[in-house]
Amino acid sequence: MRNKKRRVKQTKNLLDSQGISIDVHGYRYKDAELKILAHIDEVYYSKLHYVRVIHGHGEGTLKSLVRKIMKESKKIKNYQAVEGDAVTIGEVEFLHSN
Repeated sequence: MRNKKRRVKQTKNLLDSQGISIDVHGYRYKDAELKILAHIDEVYYSKLHYVRVIHGHGEGTLKSLVRKIMKESKKIKNYQAVEGDAVTIGEVEFLHSN
């Protein structure tokens, strides 16, 4: 069990060090929306493989927004809740052009 906790912590620190994380909890809806969209673009064009959005627990407004954006984005392949549902991680989908 201890090894799992360490591995998760190391992964979290690695993700943070790659610049894929943003924290929007406490933001107003529209401000959070703009920040999330810009961050997904930044991560995508930086060729990073994951985007991590900290939205907190709260009433679920920001959590719903984050997941709506990730679901509708062609740049996100899939996403999942982590860290007690206060964070959402999305896997970047690199679009291939012919």
